[in-house]
Amino acid sequence: MSNQAAWLDGKGKDLRVADAELPSPGADQVVIKAHALAINPVDWKIQDYGFFVQNWPAVLGEDIAGEIYEVGSNVTRFKKGDRVIAHAHGLVTGDPKDGSLQLYPRAFAKNTTKLPDSISFTEGSVLPLAINTAADGLYKGREEGFLGLELPTLTPTASGKTLVVYGGSSSVGAIAIQLAVASGATVIATASSHNHDFVAGLGASKVLDYKKSSIVDDVVDAVKST
Repeated sequence: MSNQAAWLDGKGKDLRVADAELPSPGADQVVIKAHALAINPVDWKIQDYGFFVQNWPAVLGEDIAGEIYEVGSNVTRFKKGDRVIAHAHGLVTGDPKDGSLQLYPRAFAKNTTKLPDSISFTEGSVLPLAINTAADGLYKGREEGFLGLELPTLTPTASGKTLVVYGGSSSVGAIAIQLAVASGATVIATASSHNHDFVAGLGASKVLDYKKSSIVDDVVDAVKST
């Protein structure tokens, strides 16, 4: 089995598609046969400016959707052929095998989850980084500067907390709304007027137009009324 990756040889360089070593999973890792990969704004910024890159050449990318190809010795939740999404951590490990922009990327099993048949690989590929980003902000402890909400459930109990999500129709915003509602919070969100129905459908109790000059007062009034 051969592997190819989109290599970045240095900041400001074009991506170069070339052969790459086929990864082997560590004990707590999986190797995924990629079907779809998502590009995030941070990727072009890293490409242009070289932020976070530990070694050149590098393989960038965070979001993977595909099928399990191989599992590590400690991994019991997955088997070969399972449909999954995963958050790749190449920027953390500095190992090109852990960047998503390749045919067979490697990921930690704890950052991988099964993808229902009802969600396509293309749709699923946009979720991992957005979920992790939203979840970090919502659930890490207050002593770390985050919100420390209760973990989400299918049957949440109202917590009495109100959360304002600015940019509710963005990838992270849309995930944050759904998670916060599942944690029992009341969510007030902002979005363009043409996205109000979409954001309300995610669970926001009130959606405000951020383009209005009165947006700050509108948000304050909405919070006071909850």
